[in-house]
Amino acid sequence: MFYRNIIQENSNRARYIYLVVLGFILIFNQSWAQLSIEGSGADERPYVLGLPKINGDNPTQSGTLQSILIEDFKLSGLIKPINTDKSVDISKLELPQWAADGAEFLVLGSITNDNSDGKGEFGKEINLRIVDVLRNLEMQGIKVSYDSRQTAIVAHQIADAVIKRITGIEVGLSQLIAFVVHNANGYQIKVSDILGKNSHAIVHSRNPITSPTWSPNGNKIAYSSFEDGPASIFIQDVASGKRFKIPTDFDSATAPAWSPDGKSIAFSAYNEGRTGIYEYNLATNKISSLITDGKINTEPSYSGDGYLYYSSSRGRSPQIYRVNLSSKQSERISFEENYCTRPSSATSRPVVAYLANKGQKATILDNSLDTQISVSLPAIADGLAISPQGRLILFSVANNRNFNIIISNINGSYVKLVEINEYNFYEPSWRPSASLN
Repeated sequence: MFYRNIIQENSNRARYIYLVVLGFILIFNQSWAQLSIEGSGADERPYVLGLPKINGDNPTQSGTLQSILIEDFKLSGLIKPINTDKSVDISKLELPQWAADGAEFLVLGSITNDNSDGKGEFGKEINLRIVDVLRNLEMQGIKVSYDSRQTAIVAHQIADAVIKRITGIEVGLSQLIAFVVHNANGYQIKVSDILGKNSHAIVHSRNPITSPTWSPNGNKIAYSSFEDGPASIFIQDVASGKRFKIPTDFDSATAPAWSPDGKSIAFSAYNEGRTGIYEYNLATNKISSLITDGKINTEPSYSGDGYLYYSSSRGRSPQIYRVNLSSKQSERISFEENYCTRPSSATSRPVVAYLANKGQKATILDNSLDTQISVSLPAIADGLAISPQGRLILFSVANNRNFNIIISNINGSYVKLVEINEYNFYEPSWRPSASLN
């Protein structure tokens, strides 16, 4: 949150502080079927999709492929799966009955063993047929060979592909996420799929880590670390593990954010009693000023349409602003609530989300549709991250004395706990991941 960043930026002793003490903590509401929505937003009625049992779909450590597809379709907010417990004889398919059940589309699938090229016992092949029920047309299907130990990853890719075929919309369910874990071993940055499956650590430290953020190509990650005393920003190559520290003369540097072209990193820095936003050019190793007006400016986030969003103290309480990177003109964009922080903007669509009322709510602005949605959260949020496509949001929320991550679509119609086997994980971010054609 805003004051957590200020604590980090104003004190060289902040290495022992990571989580700000919250004034109060709400216990999770276990029935997270839907968030509370206020304001005006795009009313996207989900398409109804018949999804009967997939032949040969045996349980794996991640669950069945169909169970993951069901979660993904619900999470997208664009697809409503029905008849998921039904078995179907493809040779006796009756489309009128599916239409009577309300299905607009139908996905039929079968999974068989694939022992080609020495794939062994884990080799599988899935064939999916996609049918437009109302028009009695078969659409382009999906055929994938995969390792059953990667069922979750393949299911997310399939869900993305099915949704794209039906709606034409890129959701990004097959992207990976990164987050910070704090446990007895110190601090780690871990990566998993969007539901928390197949997690593994890519950064380890005995000292606090904050604000992991991925380069647009997914090859590098930037983050802030207190390992040298005051907070500094490191850039790490994920494959090799090699890293370097952005050289600065500031008292502290936090909250890195990659530009959409991957050539620059914006960050917040505290120096001589002032907190401003600066930009580091990776090609020239030079640092330039972006927002240095003497106020507390922090939490930068690039959009894909030429703006940089940030939070600032220039109002009576923290509010969200954006600066046009061409004209250098800033404007305030949050007015409806007090204490607005943690802006996160999509890069594929002009959508930005931020926390309001000290983390009790989230606001999502879609500048292309001129719509605004206010979402009341089931617990106090300390951070959020909107996906590059602007369709999904990760929230870091308080759970008793720990933090967890939940994921929702931008309409708040479905929300789910990211099920990671850790007690304390937060600071979510998005990493691009390959999807099916």
